[in-house]
Amino acid sequence: MRFFDEKGQALVELAILTPILLFVMIAVVGLAQAGQRKAVVTRAAAAAARVAVVREDLAKSEALAVLRESDPSITSRDIAVSVISVEKGYIPFSSPKRVDVSYKYRPLSGFGWNPTFHLRSSFVYDKWSNGILFDVP
Repeated sequence: MRFFDEKGQALVELAILTPILLFVMIAVVGLAQAGQRKAVVTRAAAAAARVAVVREDLAKSEALAVLRESDPSITSRDIAVSVISVEKGYIPFSSPKRVDVSYKYRPLSGFGWNPTFHLRSSFVYDKWSNGILFDVP
């Protein structure tokens, strides 16, 4: 004599776990896309730093151009670029510039979930050494 019938057990387990697995999969895809965008923001900061040592006013347009290569829908309102002169270091006659690029990234959203990631990257560049001095964390 059996007390419990197990015919519908698998269906109930599937109904309980499916929304959880779907949420986890969407979250993983969203975080992977955020990681890719972070790499693009880092590239944009490096490009803007190279331009900023010659003409500071063109740094934002250079960062925007690099970001638009990956996603043409990015607007200038989504990014912020600041250029700061750094104290002269060990290189004589140098004028290094620190460039900070910030990007508001909005990944997949739905079910009341509408996150915004603020992706930031900074670089210090010097035209006399013709290279990036360091990446600021």
